[in-house]
Amino acid sequence: MSIFELFQGVFIGKGSGNYPTIEPFEYLETLGFVSDGRPFIRIEQKTKKTDGSTPLHQEVGYIRVLGESQLELVLVQPTGVAEMAQGTYVEDDTSATMEFRSIQVMSTPTAKPVTETLRTYTLTAGVLVFEFHMAAAQQERQFHLHSDLVREEA
Repeated sequence: MSIFELFQGVFIGKGSGNYPTIEPFEYLETLGFVSDGRPFIRIEQKTKKTDGSTPLHQEVGYIRVLGESQLELVLVQPTGVAEMAQGTYVEDDTSATMEFRSIQVMSTPTAKPVTETLRTYTLTAGVLVFEFHMAAAQQERQFHLHSDLVREEA
């Protein structure tokens, strides 16, 4: 199965996060991947409080598929941060993983500065695990977010 078929759809679930500059937290997440057959995948992530009442974070972008195992990611956030990353795609009999390491993170003058990111999306037995590491707020790159998501039924 191709990367386009494996990750196509909307995944929903719960996540948690922490970072030295904030209190640990939990959230609900919706993560969508859409492909129209061209060599890219549109990605959109939205989170909200666990009671579903308040939107928290969102981001949107594109995964560019460059052959069988090379990827690029362009992602923007309404907080004023834009990421460009290089990535890899690995698939075996039990899982498929996309991993992206930032090559450049840009921030508007009023955005909180983020200097480095690492994103991993691993699909195993119908569960999509998302992990995010970042360097921000004068901290070295470290774990920030983890979510376990399942594909939403059509």
